[in-house]
Order: sequence, then C-alpha cells, then structure tokens
Amino acid sequence: PKRAQPYLYSDAEVRSLLRAALKLPYCYESGKLRPWIYYCLFGLLSVSGLRLGEARNLEVRDVDLKAAVLTIRCSKFGKDRLVPLHASTCKVLADYIGRRNRHWRQRPVSSYLFVSSWGNKLDGGDIHRTFYMLSRQIGLRGPSDSHGPRLHDFRHRFATRTLVHWYRSNQDTE
Repeated sequence: PKRAQPYLYSDAEVRSLLRAALKLPYCYESGKLRPWIYYCLFGLLSVSGLRLGEARNLEVRDVDLKAAVLTIRCSKFGKDRLVPLHASTCKVLADYIGRRNRHWRQRPVSSYLFVSSWGNKLDGGDIHRTFYMLSRQIGLRGPSDSHGPRLHDFRHRFATRTLVHWYRSNQDTE
C-alpha cells in the first residue's frame, strides 16, 4: 500500500483548528466540556509529539503540572517515558483539568484525562470523525476528501519544529 504523505501544519492552521474546536456544538449539559476536550487534545498533540493512543491513554495522575511533565505509560514497545511540557501548555492543561473537575463534580468519571460526555475514555473513531469534520470546516480538507492532513501529522510538525529550533540554537553558539 502507498504510504500517506506527511503534512506539516502551519501555525495558522493549528490556531484555526483549535478555534473551531472551541465552537463545537453539544446538545446536552453532559456535552458542555466537549469543545474544551478537543481543544486541549488537538493542542496537546500539536505541541508534544504524542501519538493519539498515548494521549487517549493519559490519566489525570500522569499530568504533573508542577514538574511540567507527562508520564506516558506503556508506550510503543511497552515502555514508559516522560514528556516535558512548556509553561504555556501547562497553563492550558491546568485550565482544562479545572473545567473537567467542575464538570464532573457531581457525577462519576473515568480517571482518563480526556473523557467522553458519558465520562469514559474517548473513542478513537469519535476523535477522528471530529478531526475530519473540523478539518473540512476550516478548509484543510475538501467536503468529500477521503485523504488529507491526519492527526498523526502533528507528530511530524512537532519533530520538524524541534529540529529547526535545535539547529537554530546551535548556529547561534558557533
């Protein structure tokens, strides 16, 4: 099979996607957190290099905002790893966790960081469908496109930006 061509999101495209996520509709009070879930999930994917499965499997206990680090458990090949976070990412996550705690204050909820309107782990299919809908909404994909930018491409964006930043910082020291 032909490999998917990597897509490098621009800053403007990421901002558009996140703004669109904050405008996601919901029908019931139980879905009120939905826009914030996708805003934080897509934002985290764009700045951390996490795989979607790693982000879906994050539990609240895996987020250490004081140390500015995520603990990724049972990652690829069953290994654990630590992912450092920028202060701005910590601020957004702290805001989201506060909203999450207030939203679920009166009801039982899973320990996963990103949960559905039912309070359980987000479904991967729902995440992809939401991403495709938002991608079409902001013009990253055409109305009937079956191919285009993917969630996994956020990893390419992160890796490329990290290499460019490393290269530039090392050029300044020479």
